[in-house]
Amino acid sequence: MKPETSFSIDNFEKTAMDSLRIPIADQRMFRRFLEEKRDKIVALWFEFLEEATKPKDDWTPLMMTRIQDTSLSNLAKNVLSVHDITMLGHLTQRSAKELLGYRALGRKTLKEIQDYLDSLGLELASD
Repeated sequence: MKPETSFSIDNFEKTAMDSLRIPIADQRMFRRFLEEKRDKIVALWFEFLEEATKPKDDWTPLMMTRIQDTSLSNLAKNVLSVHDITMLGHLTQRSAKELLGYRALGRKTLKEIQDYLDSLGLELASD
């Protein structure tokens, strides 16, 4: 299965610098490192995505249903997509607490997701 998510080294650079809190004095050196290792970083990212989106052995066909193919609202689909939750199996591995930590996913959207999973006989992971 080929991952559908594209990779932007520019987005990676900004996210890495922000999350790692790289001092401004070191950012130029970090950019140079990223430029030199770009091919390796991109290859590792796609290797990670391929593994992360691979169906688990114990998944039923229902768990491999793409989130985009569900009747969830566009808001729910978009928020889940931003967090690389692409299949119902990925969603059931997340807890309600974790989902509520996602920007733009509030209690109403969480309830929508829980009700949808419940209608399929599925549930979110325990907190």
